[in-house]
Amino acid sequence: ENYGDENRRCARCFFSERNVDETTVARKQKFGRCSKCKVAFYCSRSCQEEDWNHFHKLECQYYSKRRKKSGNAPNFYATNAEEDAIPLLLRTFSALKILRDGNQQSPGES
Repeated sequence: ENYGDENRRCARCFFSERNVDETTVARKQKFGRCSKCKVAFYCSRSCQEEDWNHFHKLECQYYSKRRKKSGNAPNFYATNAEEDAIPLLLRTFSALKILRDGNQQSPGES
């Protein structure tokens, strides 16, 4: 099961596994992957938790449904621009919700 293993990049901070060297020992040598959809990679548990809480929860559902529909095929990734745009739109909607929720705080809140 090597779904995109050759180009791992943290879905939260965009750190590339190829950039791991002795100056980045604080990060894991081997990236973790979302256990549900197996698409998103993370350089740390904190990046995974942060991404799940803000963005990945919606796109994970989408990827999981696509994986199931493909019969768990190792190469179930998008085959056209429309399919490719859906995860991006889900992340965009999540970001807009975060911005909206932040703007709805009362003036005394931080």
